[in-house]
Amino acid sequence: IRRSYDLGSYTKIDNALFNRRVSTNVLDRLNGVTPGMIFNKNIVPGLNQSSMTIRGRSTIFSNAEPLIVVDNFPYPGDINNINPNDVENITILKDANAAAIWGAFAGNGVIVINTKKGRFRQEPQLTVNSNITIGGKPDAYYLPALNTEDYIWVEQYLFERGFYANKESGRIPVALSPAVELFIKKRDGIISDALFNASLDSLRAIDVRREKEKYFYRNSLNQQYAINTSGGGANNHYYLSVGFDKNLHDLVGNHSHRLTINANNTYAWLNNRLILNTGFGFCESKCFLNNEDFILTRYPYLTLGDNATAYYELRQSFKDQAKNAGLLDWNYRPMEEIFQSDHTQRIADMRMNVNLDYKILKGLSVKILYQYNQGKLEEEDYHSVKTYFTRNLINRFTQVDSAGKYSYPIPKDKGI
Repeated sequence: IRRSYDLGSYTKIDNALFNRRVSTNVLDRLNGVTPGMIFNKNIVPGLNQSSMTIRGRSTIFSNAEPLIVVDNFPYPGDINNINPNDVENITILKDANAAAIWGAFAGNGVIVINTKKGRFRQEPQLTVNSNITIGGKPDAYYLPALNTEDYIWVEQYLFERGFYANKESGRIPVALSPAVELFIKKRDGIISDALFNASLDSLRAIDVRREKEKYFYRNSLNQQYAINTSGGGANNHYYLSVGFDKNLHDLVGNHSHRLTINANNTYAWLNNRLILNTGFGFCESKCFLNNEDFILTRYPYLTLGDNATAYYELRQSFKDQAKNAGLLDWNYRPMEEIFQSDHTQRIADMRMNVNLDYKILKGLSVKILYQYNQGKLEEEDYHSVKTYFTRNLINRFTQVDSAGKYSYPIPKDKGI
């Protein structure tokens, strides 16, 4: 890391420092090696918050993101579209001098990225890079929570004092937890003391955090493959790279892959007084986000294996009656929500640039810069009929006439 205080405060990260960490995106490689740059992990959706901050925040209501500059051009796309294997070095501009160079958009700092290029009179080179990174599972026990035995004790304490009486006798059959349902059956003499105690002991042996570590979480696996070639003669040099990343996230049901292409050519005439550089960059990625690490029910003795049913929204007895009456299965199964949904993000980004540099005299030159950039983001969030989300909507809007015939304002044979 080199700093200069003559032209303002900045940090330059060379190729060796940038590649100290192994990652499939640029930001992960900057984390921990850039003084004055803070990465914000806990971003609240809907608020004007930035994923990264350079020496504090300079705005409240306007764009809070730093300006990204790639090969002398502002880059409006996602910085994670850039393959880190194509990065030669990065400079972080931190103070007001950045605004003097790049304008008002540089008020939150500037990340200047220079990609790799060939060199004049360079022998052809071929570089192949491959790495596989295995990460640990999320820690389900990180946040403190009431254990199952204490939770059931609290439910029993509240039940004996009539806390659930309104829910039990209300017009809307609100869902009650399995333990409370056992208390009701025991009170009404539906089950024997032996069966009640055995059922309660089986609930005490379950911990949803252990279930999540077994079924919801997994070790992440990031695979990165890249190949590039470069070289040059007396009057030109070139660089071409192709990269492919395939990542399995630490949440079951989430994965992504990315294809990147980067190419540039440089031509020189008139004893290197006239230089033309052309560049092309392309990125296409697809990300599947079907696991939000969130379960609608809150009681801690929930099992997840074998598509287990969770008690949610409506009482289980009411759901069973509705199914027998001809409605769709109304049960909520957390694991089924993961594998029957299709939440997909597709990102395509392309940029082409041309630089023409003519040196008139020593210390005097004329530059013409042009870039064309096109980006596309498509997002699809599809819930099949097998998901609780869709079945719940269909059942709630189902209508029945005097003859007992059902009609479906929301078609029951289509997803949403």
